[in-house]
Amino acid sequence: MKNLKKRDPFSSTYEGGGIEEIDNGPSEIVEEFLEFPEEHILQNINGNLIRMDMNIIEYPLFSKNKRRKANQTVIYYFNERKDKYIEVKPIAGSSIPGEFEEKVFISLIKIMRKYGYGRNFAVTNSEILDNMCIDNQGTKNALYSQVKEAMLKLTETSYTFKNSLYSNEIGGLIENAVVTSIMNIQIISKNSAKKGDFLYFKDGRISEIYKVSLSDHFYNNIIRRGYLVYNADTLLNISTSTARGIYLLITKWRFNDLYLKINILTLLKRIPLKHDSKNIGRSINVIDKACKELLDKKLIKNFNIIKNGKLSETEIEFDFDDIHNQLKQINFYEDKNAFNQIFISSTEEKEISLNNFEPIEITEEIINEIMELLPEKARELKTMKKTIRTSIEDFGYEKVKKAAIYTKKNKAKKIRSYFLQSLKNEWSEDIKLQEDQNLTINFENFEIDKKDRNQLSEKYQLLCEKEKKEIEKYAYTDYISQCGLETEFQKKAFTLGKESIILDFLENNKYFENRENFIEKDITKAKYLTGDEVKKEINSQLAFYGELFDLDEDTLFSVKFEVGKSLFEKFEKEEITLDDLLGVIKNTLKKVQKKKDML
Repeated sequence: MKNLKKRDPFSSTYEGGGIEEIDNGPSEIVEEFLEFPEEHILQNINGNLIRMDMNIIEYPLFSKNKRRKANQTVIYYFNERKDKYIEVKPIAGSSIPGEFEEKVFISLIKIMRKYGYGRNFAVTNSEILDNMCIDNQGTKNALYSQVKEAMLKLTETSYTFKNSLYSNEIGGLIENAVVTSIMNIQIISKNSAKKGDFLYFKDGRISEIYKVSLSDHFYNNIIRRGYLVYNADTLLNISTSTARGIYLLITKWRFNDLYLKINILTLLKRIPLKHDSKNIGRSINVIDKACKELLDKKLIKNFNIIKNGKLSETEIEFDFDDIHNQLKQINFYEDKNAFNQIFISSTEEKEISLNNFEPIEITEEIINEIMELLPEKARELKTMKKTIRTSIEDFGYEKVKKAAIYTKKNKAKKIRSYFLQSLKNEWSEDIKLQEDQNLTINFENFEIDKKDRNQLSEKYQLLCEKEKKEIEKYAYTDYISQCGLETEFQKKAFTLGKESIILDFLENNKYFENRENFIEKDITKAKYLTGDEVKKEINSQLAFYGELFDLDEDTLFSVKFEVGKSLFEKFEKEEITLDDLLGVIKNTLKKVQKKKDML
């Protein structure tokens, strides 16, 4: 394969002429035949035919062939007619992505989750390596240059999908050919950084960053149909790509069943590994070794390779424990909590909210602009400017601006708390629609739309802490009854998915319509202390504890000061209950006494 390249006339090796002809060696096209096994598998397992479209965890994006060649294009056909396929084509002089590129890709997905699931994000070589679960610093240093090569390969490799790429918009496979790369990157050095990029180089050790932008088709498929309901660290800790591929596939295919049995060819074709008569025996041995790793890592309970005459008729069976279903559940609720709603099959599609913003330089003018949008009382809160700065860093300027408008519009009493809850729960996303409808929050007449979880969440956040705790107890009991058992895994899953589980409980039980049946009347009418009552209660409590624990005047003064500081930071004026106050006093006493004991 020959490639034409313009020569640099300022290069020390330039000898004249504007074009250099580079011979990258011969090109080659390799064809492999795979298959769609879902219908066969599901019919055997469940007795019912359930259509599931192929998702990105099953795409042969990364070659398992350790001897892949430069300029070698691989076409994976999914039927004999050759009208359903994926073509993986490297850039001239390079090879298609392999195992190391797969690990870099998983690391990027992990980082994407960390940054709020946005398509565009910035990373460094060190950050990618840190998220690849590599503990040895020497190994990291050795792989540093390879990361850049992998990033370029992920950007430059061309993928053509014909009748094999799922589209959420049409709810099925795209019949036309789609040619795309996994992502685009912009490499920015410290010297070439523009004003908007300076934030990335706060750490003086960083000399170069990648601005990553996942391509539309890959991003949508990743978000909706693959990888995200798998634990990235678990995937990266699996040493071989074959074992990783088996784990991904059998985890999907088995659903929640504890037993899975499939023909070995199905697995070989989907990983994919060579399955012709000459190589099938060797490939089965590779499968056996990979499954032993999954067994050692306790990702399966057991496996058994069953030989039935011909090697092509060999079957493999997998056994799982309840603990494996619980781990799947934990991963699911972790994502469900982060997205609020996530779907893992074509029948469970829901809206997904994503943070996707470019960082900006946060100036005093920008902070003051947001302050002007908030209620006037916000200017009296000493921590508000810091809150605005942090919020812009976490959620982006546009969302913070909307949240400020929304907070003022709804005449929030707890300004800072309401502002933060608005950001967290995305109450302000439809701010224009709400302005058109003159929507305000009226607690007494608030009509709950079952489909509007934002409103349900908003009303829940307006409740006092005591009632929230009661609701959480009800939701937990309801959740455990649905699970059928209560172990550490259920507890962890509930914690990870708590917000969404609570909203499910509120919606399913029509909580706000039947509120009096759930809670005591005194909970709903939280009594706020006046300023004089707060002072009186603090003095009374400190006098009691001072005498009880024989505290000196200096200690009591320190406690009183810290209590006042905590109340100022956590509560608005005239919105402190007796329970709130007693909790602050007790926690402060413990902290002050602990500091004193350390001296």
